[in-house]
Amino acid sequence: MKQEISLKLATMQGLVLCPYLVVTADKQAGSGINICVVSYLGVVNENPPLIGLSIRPSRYSAKLIAETAEFTVNLPTPELLAAIDYCGTYSGRKIDKAARLQLDVFPSRIISVPGLAKSPIVFECRLQQIIKFAAKKSSHYFYIGQVVNAVRDMGYRLEKNNQLATTNYDYRIVAQSLGKAHKICTSNSGGKKHAIPRKKIS
Repeated sequence: MKQEISLKLATMQGLVLCPYLVVTADKQAGSGINICVVSYLGVVNENPPLIGLSIRPSRYSAKLIAETAEFTVNLPTPELLAAIDYCGTYSGRKIDKAARLQLDVFPSRIISVPGLAKSPIVFECRLQQIIKFAAKKSSHYFYIGQVVNAVRDMGYRLEKNNQLATTNYDYRIVAQSLGKAHKICTSNSGGKKHAIPRKKIS
């Protein structure tokens, strides 16, 4: 038996999210940068690579992204949990979060915004478009950035390391591998794909 989820809470209570650390330039901060957490983030396109961030326009980070048109997306790890929770709790309007947390950064190759040294994968992005949804009183704007460069720690692979996720505001670790995508359906058929009928798309 299914139970209805409040539409106001559906995205947080019904989806598995990842709390990415997003770095922007901030001339007001002594460190020169601001760090925020964006969980509503995902792939928009593969070629060219586009990443979409859904952020409340009232947020300080949204203002900085719109003004500077550059940002880095930094993969979170369990070791960064304290920094993630802090950056997702406090606003950069009054606090220099990078200075307070003493997070080391490294220069990006293409854009002026740095990446976080402790993040194993960093995407350098340039803002391409801001989508304002037509719905009345829409809570978020959609910021689309093109990935112009990406780096990772030497030898680091997503599938070999524990990944951080959030479910209904609860931090969790994603650790267990259940099998390779597109391989499970052939594992019990001698390597041959199951003959699943497909409807033609007109």
